[in-house]
Amino acid sequence: LLNSAGVTTPMYATLQNGDVVGTVDAFNFTISPYIPGEQQSRPTLALAQSFGETLAKIHVALQSAKSLVTSNPAQWLDVANARHEITRCSDELRTELTTRLDKAQSILSSGLPVSVIHGDLFPENTFTANDELTVVFDLETAQYTCRLLDVARTYVSFAFDKRLDPAALQSALFEGYNEAASLKLTPDE
Repeated sequence: LLNSAGVTTPMYATLQNGDVVGTVDAFNFTISPYIPGEQQSRPTLALAQSFGETLAKIHVALQSAKSLVTSNPAQWLDVANARHEITRCSDELRTELTTRLDKAQSILSSGLPVSVIHGDLFPENTFTANDELTVVFDLETAQYTCRLLDVARTYVSFAFDKRLDPAALQSALFEGYNEAASLKLTPDE
């Protein structure tokens, strides 16, 4: 679905009998044909715009794929998973995080547009070339939820670097998203 929508993802080699090439930390891996690009070394507004376009393409391409996405612990943006994770925190921190999760749940339940989202689209999960996102990796965090979470996660990953003006970054990300989206970002988002 994604490759046909212009979002390049690895096409892993099919091995006989479910064999894998290797295992690292209990995760199986296989191989993929060569994919051009590299991890970006510095954020730019043009790259942020390209990320916005890619997010929209993912949301449009996967809109009908809700039934293909199942719940799993890797979906760290899922409020239920977050609630489970904070049980390991101190009482004081757990109380604060529970309050914040309640607020987040209220926002997520407010009728914002939903889609299957990547859930972790940040520079380290991509290859880029010439300020363009070329390949998207790591779709194990995909989930059906508010698309705003994807946009926010990507924004934070760029803003964390602190080399881009936050308002210009937001504008570039939103502009890219709205150029490629079938449903532009709403004022509530």
